[in-house]
Amino acid sequence: MKTKNSYRSTKSKKLIIFALIVLALAITLFILEITNTTHFLNSPNVKTTNQKQEDAANTTKKQEFIDSDTTSNSGSSTSPKLSEISLSTRREVDGNITITTQLKNYSDGNCILTIKNGVDVYTQTATVLYQPYFSACRGFSVPSNAVGSGTWQISLSVISKGKTNTKTISLEVK
Repeated sequence: MKTKNSYRSTKSKKLIIFALIVLALAITLFILEITNTTHFLNSPNVKTTNQKQEDAANTTKKQEFIDSDTTSNSGSSTSPKLSEISLSTRREVDGNITITTQLKNYSDGNCILTIKNGVDVYTQTATVLYQPYFSACRGFSVPSNAVGSGTWQISLSVISKGKTNTKTISLEVK
């Protein structure tokens, strides 16, 4: 049968071993942080040199393409096409509908969102936000009760460099 003192001695030994293990883990984590092996404490969002160079090259290429005054074989100047507009919708927890866009070959301009459901019409405008890989409209959040339930016809018109392209999708809202 264990005595009270031997029980305390065993408990103290276990506590010391536990403390040493925790200390060893803390030291290991500290060494890994200092050597930039892990980023538990400091999560840098710093891009590598290669990533920075790639982003700069992509940005430059896209801007050169957009700004170029090259002409096609027919002699007309190139401009963004309807197929270069992408729309998607997502219902948020609060019931609102978020509409996201991807615009290829647009560097500036304005976006006009029009939603129709029967005679109800809802409109929002936003500017084009230039990004290295694709541009986007600054964002649209539509209250689900803006034009009621039913089938929404969602149209996005993008106006850039004197040209207008419009993409339309449908969304069933219950």
